[in-house]
Amino acid sequence: MNLRFVAALLTAAVLAAGSSGAGSTETGIQKKRETLARPDAESDLIRGYDALSYALDLDFPLLSRRFSGVVTLTAESLRDDLPSMAVHGPYMDIRSVSVNGESAPWETQGHLIVVPLLKRPSAGETFTVRIRYEAEPLYAGFFRNDTCAYTMSEPSSARYWFPCKDVPWDKATASVIATVPEGVFVASNGVLIDRARKDGTETFHWQTELPIATYLICVTMSRYYAIWTDRYPTADGGSVDCLNCVFDRDSAKAVADLANLPEAMSFFSGLFGVYPFEKYGHAEVTRDFNYGGMEHQTMTTINAAWFRGDRAREDGFVHELAHTWWGNAVTLADWPDIWLNEGFATYCEALFHEHVSGPGAYFSEMGYQADTYFRQAEERDFPVYDPPEGELFNYGISYCKGSVILHMLRRVMGDDAFFESLRAYYGTYRYGNASRRDFQSACEAVSGMDLEWFFGEWLDSPGYLSVTVDWDAVASTAGTGPDATWELSLDVEQDPSGPVFQMPVDVRALGPGSARADTTVWVLERLERFRWNLPFRPDSIRLDPEGWVLLKARRGTVTDIPFREPHTVTLRPNYPNPFSGSTVIGVELRDSAAAGGTAVLRVVNCIGERVRSLGPVRWENGPVQNVAWDGRDDSGRPLASGIYIVRLEGEGVALERKVVLRR
Repeated sequence: MNLRFVAALLTAAVLAAGSSGAGSTETGIQKKRETLARPDAESDLIRGYDALSYALDLDFPLLSRRFSGVVTLTAESLRDDLPSMAVHGPYMDIRSVSVNGESAPWETQGHLIVVPLLKRPSAGETFTVRIRYEAEPLYAGFFRNDTCAYTMSEPSSARYWFPCKDVPWDKATASVIATVPEGVFVASNGVLIDRARKDGTETFHWQTELPIATYLICVTMSRYYAIWTDRYPTADGGSVDCLNCVFDRDSAKAVADLANLPEAMSFFSGLFGVYPFEKYGHAEVTRDFNYGGMEHQTMTTINAAWFRGDRAREDGFVHELAHTWWGNAVTLADWPDIWLNEGFATYCEALFHEHVSGPGAYFSEMGYQADTYFRQAEERDFPVYDPPEGELFNYGISYCKGSVILHMLRRVMGDDAFFESLRAYYGTYRYGNASRRDFQSACEAVSGMDLEWFFGEWLDSPGYLSVTVDWDAVASTAGTGPDATWELSLDVEQDPSGPVFQMPVDVRALGPGSARADTTVWVLERLERFRWNLPFRPDSIRLDPEGWVLLKARRGTVTDIPFREPHTVTLRPNYPNPFSGSTVIGVELRDSAAAGGTAVLRVVNCIGERVRSLGPVRWENGPVQNVAWDGRDDSGRPLASGIYIVRLEGEGVALERKVVLRR
């Protein structure tokens, strides 16, 4: 779903399947079963079965919002002796219910229609529930006006227009039969397998054999559509049919506005994996639609305001196309992970800018998204993961900050590992569901890095890297000739009122004429001091000059930074940091009265597990003891890249310092 233009919004063919390259659904189905098996707050009435397929037979007179329908749900029991099941379906007139062809009783419990299973199925046994009903949704699910009618179900409004297991984590196949007055065209998911006229009506039969979440099932209808099919190329040499259903008055504009979508299709299918569905499409609706676009699987709903003829809304069209991979093929495990849908699709807007116009356009788009988040954060801020009630589709946070998190992850991992991780994640969870932990695991498996620190700080905490910076440079060699060098001291202090973030930050020193030098430092603690030898005296220092980090920096005076912990012992910064082969950790005795005491130096990972004991530290030969660590665990095995914590523990002493291991 695209919200970028919401503010502005508020002031004749049977389609054969194209070359989809859909591949096997086995992996996604297996992941689905694992998800269903996890206990959570959902009612056992919902958790007790696996939805396999929905068959909808709907009759829309289009005289009002009222319509009638029959839904046939085929399901598999997940436990022995299943006593009952339920579907979501509030505010409906239920006419009859049958189970396996036999009439059955039912009752309503809140939003649920509860159906006792008189012949209790065993685990693995399939059963069919058929519900005949009438509905007249007033505020959600189904909408109608004089020009068109359409459904809009995200996040949990499918239940208002057909009885279903209305959760994102139980995907099924779907068949939609819709009968409408003759002359009205109906667009829906999958492939149009039949179209028939009878007694002043017309019936359309759409079907998809690939898994779909209930919030992605749709019907969109109008008698004013111009209808044509384009062929979009894919990176494997195939193509996908794209069905366009656009109001006659906007059809010429649409041709111009969609001109770059074939290139986007080819680009994304090459970057992430081949296009996974039977077709693609756009169905236009009127401006009373509350969003710019909605990524209904294979049939994106588009607000009429987007068809302008000037490609001004191209980012929106690209965003909805990107949801094919991120949201439709790989669907979020549950709504707290909304950023896996919206942050990914928003990031794809920037990737397409980079593909078409180069790195400058990419960084410009990422700067826009970061600024959008900063403006949002000034008003109110909250973590990206599990937004508070009413904030699921907050554009600044779920969309833009979610996107910038991927941008920063690309910087941390490097391009090769980052994009290979996206392909691995897509390949593993295609046609299924995934959580933030699944994505993190894919990134760690490809990169060999421990990324718990990254996902934890950026998903679970609000805020951003806000720092005060102070610097000074002194001559480190005599003279002012070509061999003169300067030592730069750079002090960085994170906002004391916010969380501590850990990130690599690029630093650029600018000097006389065109003199320039670049380096990268890891900001790990609230207070940091970095030293850097330069061949010129710097005039200015820039942190993160290209914009890789969600960062605001200001010049000012920082807290005294010699790291004088209130202990008799100081744990010095290790050098080098980051390191790949080995690093040296200095332990300094600050009070001679403590001479002869001992402390123990240990290394733990980001979740607190000890990975290496570096042994006791004794101050027998001076106030500073240097201890080397080779990046291996106690068994001598090389540890994965990531952030580790060195702990010094002794009587009255408990100090920590973060170190970065990079393989």
